Amino acid sequence: MTTNTNQPTKNQTQEPAILLVTERFKLQSKSFRVTAYKLPDGKTTVTVRQMAITVRKQPKTAKDFLKKLGISPITARMPNCCVADMVYLSTVIDYFRYLNESGRGNIRTLLGQEFLTKHLLEEEAKNNR
Repeated sequence: MTTNTNQPTKNQTQEPAILLVTERFKLQSKSFRVTAYKLPDGKTTVTVRQMAITVRKQPKTAKDFLKKLGISPITARMPNCCVADMVYLSTVIDYFRYLNESGRGNIRTLLGQEFLTKHLLEEEAKNNR
């Protein structure tokens, strides 16, 4: 019996690279707060779960949003050694905007969209200096 040598075996399949988070911190204003993480490339991310529960939504709604847009989360190892799916802040802002424009938002999505947009613009301005 011959085997197909072109097919990878179970041991040969490659897992996607897992990035290591370099820093954990809180992004907060007077009325909004979310835990964020820095990746080695210097970009700020939020876990998919945190993206949803910060604004009192089920994590499934955030996953469905990402799937609808065809966005694959980044797999990263956090400081506590847990591995989580993460997305960039721009995606979080898009999620909040989507909820607000579809009528499913709330005060947290409004405040979060405003605060994170301002934070992202300040971060980009600082990096362009």
